[in-house]
Parts: sequence; structure tokens; C-alpha cells
Amino acid sequence: MARLRELSDSIAAPLTGGAAIAYAATCVLGAGALTRDFRTEHVRWLHHVFFIVTAVATGAAATASVLARPRAFVLLLPAGTALARLTSTRVRPGSRAHARLAFSAALSYAAAVVETVRR
Repeated sequence: MARLRELSDSIAAPLTGGAAIAYAATCVLGAGALTRDFRTEHVRWLHHVFFIVTAVATGAAATASVLARPRAFVLLLPAGTALARLTSTRVRPGSRAHARLAFSAALSYAAAVVETVRR
């Protein structure tokens, strides 16, 4: 169990950082598409790929944090909830509600990154 905790501790910070970077990239692309700074009408799938990478990275970071850094795990839960709610049919893509919900995860990612690099 100690070896597993050590391994988990060594990968929790990079995975959490990767999830935060993927989230930031997804937000930049989404905000750029919403404001029409990025023309994505022919490559809408790109935002979906970014979202999937973000969701998988967040899940991996949370899983790695369970044993070694439980506070980081708890801090990532709101981000995971926001990502799950974004897939709901009640949140129309491109709406202000979609953007608000997407940006609501920012603090969760920031706090989790700080928690994983503190040691």
C-alpha cells in the first residue's frame, strides 16, 4: 500500500497540472468560438476533443489523488461535476449558461493545482 501511495503521489501533480492545462485550452477555444475570434464552424469537433481530453485528464488526476492527496481529490470534485453538467441537454452549447458553467470549474482546478504542488 505504501508503494501505491508513493506512486500515486508522484503522478498526482503532473496529472492535475495536465488537467488544468487541458481545461484552460478548452476554455480558450470555447470562448474564442463564442466571441467569433476563432472560426470553428468547420471544426466543431475540435472543441469536443479538447473537452474529452479535459474530462479524461480530470478523472485521471482525481483517481491519482485519492490515496496520496485526498484534498486535491476533493478539490477536483466540483470541476468533475461541472464537466458532467456540461453534457446535460439542459445546457445549450454556445449559451451564456454553458460559458458560466464551464468557467465555474476554474477555481477548482486552480485550488487542486496549488494543493498538489504544495508538498
